[in-house]
Amino acid sequence: MCRNGREPPLPVVTGMTPLDAVESGTATGPATPGPRAPLSGRPREGYDADVLVRDEDPLVDIEVLAQPEHITGVWKAGVRVK
Repeated sequence: MCRNGREPPLPVVTGMTPLDAVESGTATGPATPGPRAPLSGRPREGYDADVLVRDEDPLVDIEVLAQPEHITGVWKAGVRVK
């Protein structure tokens, strides 16, 4: 089971805003090395973006990111998998 959702609340405890915490964990995705790197991490046509949709707003309650029961949709490389 993936536990990455438990990480974003940690910087919030130290004073970072929820938005800053989410951005710090996702903003460098397009800079990741690899053959698809220039076309990754952006929700645009032709890019390979992974997207999670939740039924709660993590900017209101950052802890929701650690609760998989709130995931309502998942897209991997632009293809819906849940």
